Amino acid sequence: MFDMRYYTSVLLRRSPLLIVVTGVCAVLSVLVARELPAKYEASARLLVESAQIPDQLAMSTATTGAQEQLEIIQQRLLTRANLLDIANRFEVFPDIRSMSPDEVVRSMRSNTRINLTSGRDRATLMTISFTDDRPVTTSDVVNEYITLIQREDSRLRTSRASETEQFFKQEVDRLAVQLDEKSAAIRQFRSENSDALPETFEFRLERLAGLQERSTAFTRDLLILKEQRQQLKEALDGLRTGLPEDATEELSQEEEKLVDLRRELVEAMETAGETAPRVRILQSRIAQVERVIQSLGGITAIENPTQTLQAQIEQINAQIGFLEEQLGTTQSQIEDVEATLDLTPGISVSLESLQRDYQNVQEQYNSAVERLAIAQTSERIELASRGQRIIVLEQAATPTDPSSMPPLLVAAGGTIGGFFLALGLAILLEVMSKTIRRPSDLTKGLGIVPLATLPYVKTSREIVFERVAKVAIILVIVTGIPAMLYAVHMLYLPLDLLADRILTRIGV
Repeated sequence: MFDMRYYTSVLLRRSPLLIVVTGVCAVLSVLVARELPAKYEASARLLVESAQIPDQLAMSTATTGAQEQLEIIQQRLLTRANLLDIANRFEVFPDIRSMSPDEVVRSMRSNTRINLTSGRDRATLMTISFTDDRPVTTSDVVNEYITLIQREDSRLRTSRASETEQFFKQEVDRLAVQLDEKSAAIRQFRSENSDALPETFEFRLERLAGLQERSTAFTRDLLILKEQRQQLKEALDGLRTGLPEDATEELSQEEEKLVDLRRELVEAMETAGETAPRVRILQSRIAQVERVIQSLGGITAIENPTQTLQAQIEQINAQIGFLEEQLGTTQSQIEDVEATLDLTPGISVSLESLQRDYQNVQEQYNSAVERLAIAQTSERIELASRGQRIIVLEQAATPTDPSSMPPLLVAAGGTIGGFFLALGLAILLEVMSKTIRRPSDLTKGLGIVPLATLPYVKTSREIVFERVAKVAIILVIVTGIPAMLYAVHMLYLPLDLLADRILTRIGV
């Protein structure tokens, strides 16, 4: 059963604690509200705009996603060097000369807020804001942020496109050198193996067949000539045995000359043909020598059968020598052709390997040239700002109204918070207390039902001790809490900055 009288007595008994804690918190809240400067916030909105030229017509090589691009720029924007430069240039903090670089960077990052929004089938937006107690400073800082973001975005995209173009240009030059080297290697290989190249294989087969036919004809002609020579020798031997001695006497000088000219005539007709100038000259000289021999009373080939046979044998010998020489040359040519035919398969494999390497490099070169053209087009697109880019939707304007919590609201909130803090302390003390204050406490603690209750009569000493204890507690609360706040303000962080940071964290 709810005992309203009992709880009222508890509140009255704990009223000093409630009054002191609530009062201290109210005073502190008022002091903090007075100390807190008015905070102004300036913000700007940025949009990642899609490329103005469709990818189907000209693809850009700077293909970083919009979300990723903004995250990269955000990290580069909030670098130590950028924040220190902005803080010093706009003198963001009044006591910046006495602040360490780490404190400046920490405060700049604490006052800067960046929100990214994106999603499927949604535009990618960036909202950047800065908070300070001077309105002009907030807008100046945010606009400087925007300038740095757009400059960094342009630099990133153009540098990426330029680096891509430079890379493929180097690739084209490198592959062009490789193509020249492969082409030179193929030319040198073909030059060194010109007699055994695959494309002349059929020709060499036909030539080999022709040489073999020619060798067979030479062999056949040699056999025939050798048989003829043997028959002439047998006939000559028969004539020499049946002729008188003067028929076999030695030939005169003119007759020997005639025999030599006839032998040369046969050789010339075999080598140059019957219509050659040399053949005609020899025929003319033979006719002259025959006329000389007839005028001297000598015998001609027709009048002396022995000399005629001897001349024919010599002619056949000359033909046999010529044919044997031609046969040897033909056999040597056959061996050379057969050797080149044996080398052709290996040459073909090596040549195909060289040509395959050349074709691979050629394909790489063609691909690199195509990509170089794309990279050059992409570079021109980025230099003309026709690709994906970050544009400003809303420029930062100088704020006129503070964005921080009103001082009255801060004081009221602190007072209410102090009251609930005191109420909580009172409840905690009552819960932890083991003192029997009601008959129900006696029944609960001892399990007996009292017939009547007598109030506890305190002695004068106990009353003095209790009053001293209450005064000591009040003094501790009154002096301890301000001392703790002063220590925080001096040793850790000023109370206004601390309160502003707490309010920022909770989104107020």
